[in-house]
Amino acid sequence: MEILRPEAAREHKFLLLMLILDILEKNTDSAHPITQKRLLEIIEKQCRFMPSRTTISDDLDRLITAGFPIEKGRKGVYYDGRSLSDGELRFLIDSILYSDLMSQAGASEMIETLASLGSVELQSAVRKQKSRVSLTRKNPHYDFFLTIEYIQQAIHDKKQISFNYITYRPDLTEEQVYAEDIAVNPYDLVYKNSKYYLLGALNDSEQMLSWRVDRLRKVTILKKHSHEIPLMKEISAYGGMNKYVETQPDLCGGVVETFKVQCLKTAINEIVDAFGDNFSIAPEQNLNRDEKTIILSVKATRESMKSWSFTHASSMVVIAPEDFRAYMKNSIRNA
Repeated sequence: MEILRPEAAREHKFLLLMLILDILEKNTDSAHPITQKRLLEIIEKQCRFMPSRTTISDDLDRLITAGFPIEKGRKGVYYDGRSLSDGELRFLIDSILYSDLMSQAGASEMIETLASLGSVELQSAVRKQKSRVSLTRKNPHYDFFLTIEYIQQAIHDKKQISFNYITYRPDLTEEQVYAEDIAVNPYDLVYKNSKYYLLGALNDSEQMLSWRVDRLRKVTILKKHSHEIPLMKEISAYGGMNKYVETQPDLCGGVVETFKVQCLKTAINEIVDAFGDNFSIAPEQNLNRDEKTIILSVKATRESMKSWSFTHASSMVVIAPEDFRAYMKNSIRNA
């Protein structure tokens, strides 16, 4: 809450109530109560007049009676209605601080808003760290959140959307991937590997695809209703979109398959980080005589497994299905 003209509280008693609440919310918590004398001094500084102590005491009682989270104690009065702990707020603030999805201005504004919900110590700490926003990589485009709103609205209303997608030339200038904007059936927005992705299907295709939201341009909600591809029923039966996303270390879309992977036992942590609980010990492990390795059944989409297994080729190998193994052998040979 921001009171732009606090001096107006002299003529309007209800504004004085709002001002008291605003001061307590911004400057106090259970560890930092203030006395009524200090509260009067702050009001005098902001409003250029000092109410009586009786008025302040009565107004505090009115706010408490009305249900506002204000507590009176021996050391003073304080605001006790913070819905998020400092630890939770710090996590959200750091997520924004080190994210490259939004602009510097947008990140700074969100950090200030979140910090205002925390304790005095948190606000002080965030003020010291806020300069880091300009030192971290940020998205130069300001419409990232608007894009998310459009996509979410289209998903809710079961409408198609159109957009284009950008990639980068060698000189780092943007280039549109599609000659014309494409029509897409949007299914879900997911957050993976510090990026937002749109999962959906082209208007004339039954293949699940993914697009990075920060690279979408000219997103428009269309009048035409979206339709689900057959894979959506399989995803629902498999455990829902979250389970489907967990099978993909790199979010590429596609159909979930079972792969047999022989990996070093020391690489189990990499499997857990990539696939969560979407793996188990394969029956083939009973015939494995190599004490340093273990054979696992891993559920993943083919496109995602291609990129992941290639980057982990030094600690694991896909042994089935055979056509995928042949593909990987050929890819490594070419590399």
